[in-house]
Amino acid sequence: MKKVIIKKIKHINNLEFEIPNRKGVFVLTGSNGSGKTTLMTCLLRIGWYRAFQDNFKTGTSRIDDYEGEVIYQVDSESVAYHHAGTRWPPRPRSKSKLFAKFDFPQVRFLPATGNRLFIHEQDINPTSFRAVSQQLKNDLNHILETNKFDNLRFVQTGSTRGRGGGSQRWKRAYVIKIRHNKYYSEKNFSLGEILVLNTLLLIEDVPNQSMLLIDEIEMALHPRVQIRLLSYLEKKAEEKNLVVILSTHSSSIIKCAKRIIYLENDGSGNISVDYNAYPALVLKEVAIEEDIQPDYVFLVEDGMAEMLLKDTLNYYFQLNQTRKVPICKILPIGGYQQLLAFAEHSKDYLFNSRIGQYIFPDQDVEESLNELRQKGNNRDEPEQRLFELFRNLENRINYLPITPELGLWRWVNNNPGLFQNSVDQHYSGITFNTADLVQQTDDHYNAGGNDTGVDRKKAKRRVKHLVKLIGDHVNESPKRVNQFLFSIFVDSFYGDTTNQNELRDTFGRIFSRRGNQ
Repeated sequence: MKKVIIKKIKHINNLEFEIPNRKGVFVLTGSNGSGKTTLMTCLLRIGWYRAFQDNFKTGTSRIDDYEGEVIYQVDSESVAYHHAGTRWPPRPRSKSKLFAKFDFPQVRFLPATGNRLFIHEQDINPTSFRAVSQQLKNDLNHILETNKFDNLRFVQTGSTRGRGGGSQRWKRAYVIKIRHNKYYSEKNFSLGEILVLNTLLLIEDVPNQSMLLIDEIEMALHPRVQIRLLSYLEKKAEEKNLVVILSTHSSSIIKCAKRIIYLENDGSGNISVDYNAYPALVLKEVAIEEDIQPDYVFLVEDGMAEMLLKDTLNYYFQLNQTRKVPICKILPIGGYQQLLAFAEHSKDYLFNSRIGQYIFPDQDVEESLNELRQKGNNRDEPEQRLFELFRNLENRINYLPITPELGLWRWVNNNPGLFQNSVDQHYSGITFNTADLVQQTDDHYNAGGNDTGVDRKKAKRRVKHLVKLIGDHVNESPKRVNQFLFSIFVDSFYGDTTNQNELRDTFGRIFSRRGNQ
């Protein structure tokens, strides 16, 4: 048995995943925040030593610090990797060769960004056009339902020496001949055409018996093209003895997939895995953009932010006695840098352009932006890229009124009487002292002096513990208790006239506009 175990990485508290031991295409799905992309990064580490460094972005001890570990098992042997500064060293070091026992010559990853979207931007010198394989042209034509690729050629833009012999994507620029001595380059291909071309070139290059990972396979593709690409992948997996794991939210792909792996988050970061899920179950649980067209999409960092924004929207609509309530979809994406990158990349292709798209980072992200502003010309290259993201998206960014767990914990401590009354009303017939539970939570973490980290992390731990204590008393799941806590916070916070006016201003501007801003 070959397994990867993820513990306390990002939003995942625990996820155990058995790696498929047979060739074929495995469709990986689940709601946002279920851990699909994180799992793919951990699978990539089996074949690529920089998987963690490239995909788990790190910062200071206050931001993007990884406290957990990723464990790899082959039968009775195991090795664990944990974050230590800029490195992810193995424990024990003597087991660092364990990856060889997974029996994959290579593990290749096509993320939703980067190489997936690669296009030669520089001018192409048309000195010598070379033929591509007839098979590649046939496959492109079939998947994209066209015959335009009959005239596909490529220009060598990099050295044919060394590894790969010049076959790497960045060493070739593709063109289509339109008539004698006239061509147009890949710079004028559609996004869907580029995505399919780059996918096919990777599969053409990957060795037999390898593992191939593709994130958001449906990106920018028509449903018919998605199905044709899925069939192509199934055929190639059979021919080359590949394990292909692709993540998706596409109902078209889920309905046609032969093998569906479904990840489900219990609300506390514990991810269960169904290795043989039925499409009907998955489609009931996964929000599908193509099936239900919302009027507005709001991107947030995590599930707690999702609950807070949901209650905030409900309060706004009640406050304004809105007769016609628009359909709003809230999507948790990840840390704020991930959130901004997703918003930037998805704007033009993932959602219908008529859908209003807005970003609601946690309140403390505004502090991070102010720090970047104050650095001025002293920002390093990653900081400058992040600052430019903020600027590019400034018309779509609004901030949550609090950083969810931190604001919730402070409210609970500052409003003990209101907290007790709200609990008594909501859980009528069940009596317990909320002040005692808050004190127990504080005592639990203060004991021994081990309560380290910034206030935000301390609050996360405390809210989770308090939610468990309340859930034990009232026999409810953590998710339902969290929803109740956010609902009473929102009612209290927006009971203040100043906060109400800010709420009206924020959503008044949003709902008076539609489409990409």
